[in-house]
Amino acid sequence: MLLSVLFGTVSGAAFPYVTGKIVDEIFYKQQMKGFLLYFFLYAGLYFLNQCGHGVLNYLWAHLKASYVVDIRKHCFKHLLQLKAVVWANIKSGDVMKRIMDDTECFLEFIHRSLFYVLANFLQLAIAIGYLLYTNRLLGLAAIVLTPVMAWSIRHFAAKLKERQRNIRKQKGLAEAWILEMMTGISQWKLLNAQNKVKSDYENKTGKVIGEEIAAGYQELASVNVNEALTLLGQLCIYCIAAFCIVRNTITVGQFVACASYFATCASYYNALGKKITDIAGNLAGIGRVEELLEWETEEDFPGAEDIEIRKGSICFKEVSFGYDGQAAGMQSIEKQGTGVQNVEKQGTGVRNVDRQEYGAVGTEYVLRKFSLNIEPGEKVAFVGRSGEGKSTLLQLLCRFYAPWEGEIRVDDVPLTEYTLAGLRRQIAVVQQENGLFHGSLRENIILSEDRRQDALIWEILEGLKLKEMAEQWPEGLDTVIGSGSREMSGGQKQRIAIARCIFRKPKILLLDEATSALDEATEKEVNAFVYDRLPDTTILSVAHRFSTVLAAGKAVVMEQGRVAAVGEHDCLMGENELYKSLYEEYRQAAAAHGECGWRHDWKSDGKGAESLYG
Repeated sequence: MLLSVLFGTVSGAAFPYVTGKIVDEIFYKQQMKGFLLYFFLYAGLYFLNQCGHGVLNYLWAHLKASYVVDIRKHCFKHLLQLKAVVWANIKSGDVMKRIMDDTECFLEFIHRSLFYVLANFLQLAIAIGYLLYTNRLLGLAAIVLTPVMAWSIRHFAAKLKERQRNIRKQKGLAEAWILEMMTGISQWKLLNAQNKVKSDYENKTGKVIGEEIAAGYQELASVNVNEALTLLGQLCIYCIAAFCIVRNTITVGQFVACASYFATCASYYNALGKKITDIAGNLAGIGRVEELLEWETEEDFPGAEDIEIRKGSICFKEVSFGYDGQAAGMQSIEKQGTGVQNVEKQGTGVRNVDRQEYGAVGTEYVLRKFSLNIEPGEKVAFVGRSGEGKSTLLQLLCRFYAPWEGEIRVDDVPLTEYTLAGLRRQIAVVQQENGLFHGSLRENIILSEDRRQDALIWEILEGLKLKEMAEQWPEGLDTVIGSGSREMSGGQKQRIAIARCIFRKPKILLLDEATSALDEATEKEVNAFVYDRLPDTTILSVAHRFSTVLAAGKAVVMEQGRVAAVGEHDCLMGENELYKSLYEEYRQAAAAHGECGWRHDWKSDGKGAESLYG
């Protein structure tokens, strides 16, 4: 590609020289033979120049198609490895703009700043060289103009780069805000808050427009200054050339060539002045992509291994943690990486983090010296008021965050000794909000199109009360679901996510409000099916509905980030006031909504309970 640029540049730079020779052959020698010789030389150069441009355009199109895609793949791979603390502090719309728009700035910069500038400076050197060869005064005028133009271009480029950076930042924030508003547009309508949303939109877009107007003024000033300097240079060249012609020191053909070469210089000066806005924008975009790639990612600890979870026992040993310190440790994502840098792994496997690194001094704990042992295959439900750290426990178990103090063990192995990939491959999670892939129903459940698993898939769908729905679709398991295709309700999405977990048969299953979108009758049947299909799987559930709590064999009451009580329902009702209070509140709320008038029968084997509607 570089050779194509050099070839096209050199061949294009020869046109003014050949044009001057053609004029001299006719004006002075008046010979058709010489004229035809230079005429065909001109035509040949033009043909070769166009061939060079054709090859360059072909190579450029191929490079653009592959290079940008590779950059986007690298950015997306980096995103998948980001720490949870980073995800909590970024805007999805801004990330989308960095990946889809800012990545294109790399090739634009290469094109405009490397190839374009290289070709321009090479042609400028050839033009100034010819001017010096023809007449020293002409060459000197061009040489004097060059640093003046270079200073002007550099001066405005520095200002426009910062301005373009602000524009891209404001556009990213505006797009992130629009994306958030679109997801909740029905809420704003119900709240009759259209005027507020409209006002917010006008304020955010007003900031973008303000930055663009300021950038437009600077760009206009740059163009005007550069054009004025170019015009001054042209007038000097014409005056010197006219003086030389009168004194017969240059020919008319040489004058034509000199005028053409200086016009080339002038056009490149002006073009550079006009392109500095694009170059500044490209540099700003490249900087935003580089920032994204500097965001801190999850990493395995030294010595971590891909350990198989054979039993599924879990031990929380005096675990303390809080989110405020994580946020404080973030500082600014746009300036540097995030999270904790200095972590010591002690011989016991307990991971003690310097809380000053986190910025957590004086911040509030979510978990305080939390200790709990869970046996293999146990079904445990966590109960407590909002903010007690129930979901936090599940996130720590998945290693989205690291405890400030204490340790977590799985199969009596410290969590830090597992590789992230190995740990998460053996732990399945269902959350309140679950995503769907744009693909078939089969692919969304087993993550492939293996039709040999269809019988098992239908069996799982039947147990989760989804078989009838799938049978009504003409394509059955081949029905495409996900974004932009068949719409799914929240309850259907939750059950599809549960189906994935049942198919995987994990050693540990984490359910975080996994059935919140289901009615209680369906929830009861789904829980029973899950426990029946995964009898040896350790299942941890977080839910506000007591129908889910009663389905588990053990309930853990959490208060102020600690274990307040552990036991079966009947025992906790008689011994723990918080549990009894939460249960009564739930019964009253359920009765008020007409959802149930029900009693519970706690199974004597301690492995589960059922809610019976009466």
